[in-house]
Amino acid sequence: MRRILVGAVVALGVALGGGALGLFGGGGESSSPAPTVAPVGGDGLVQFVFTAETVAGFVVTEELRGSPNVVVGISDRVVGRVAVDPSDPASVRLGEILVDARAFDTGSGLRDRALRGLILETDAFPFIVFTPTRVEELETPAEGVTATVVGDLTVRGVTRPVSFAVTVALEGDRLVGSAEATVSRSDFGVEIPSVRGVANVTDTVELFIEFVARRT
Repeated sequence: MRRILVGAVVALGVALGGGALGLFGGGGESSSPAPTVAPVGGDGLVQFVFTAETVAGFVVTEELRGSPNVVVGISDRVVGRVAVDPSDPASVRLGEILVDARAFDTGSGLRDRALRGLILETDAFPFIVFTPTRVEELETPAEGVTATVVGDLTVRGVTRPVSFAVTVALEGDRLVGSAEATVSRSDFGVEIPSVRGVANVTDTVELFIEFVARRT
């Protein structure tokens, strides 16, 4: 999935209509150190920490100058942990995940300024946070673990319950996995400013994480 999404970002290559720049202020890119998250799970579980290979993002569609357009935003600043007993894959636990919203890249500088400014207000709310509360429908096929992870997603200070479909596989000293969910941006009070040439941005947002975690 990552190859498709990253390819979509490269393929965007379009800017928002002229004159949009004046709408967007503040929300500079992040240069602060990444936060840390506490270990997850109980005794006997091995801790794995997300590496710099991890990315998180979103997918929405819009009309750009009258034509359908897919917008993919990716942040490569993601902090999180996974804990598991390698001899018992069903013991897997996903810890709190923090995504630096100031680092979202959609392939358009003007759109990125919009995200950091009026849309996500990253000066006040720099991180999108997912806090797992329970694991459901856990299965352990030969190739790894699949599960539904239910938790609280916080965007712009608004928290809503969200369920992520998660897959995790152990590859040597690494855990490699992905998580996907569908949300409505209106549930989090996320509004799109009126910009010339842009219309009908979907309320439905596809969220994803592609993670690599190394044993600590």
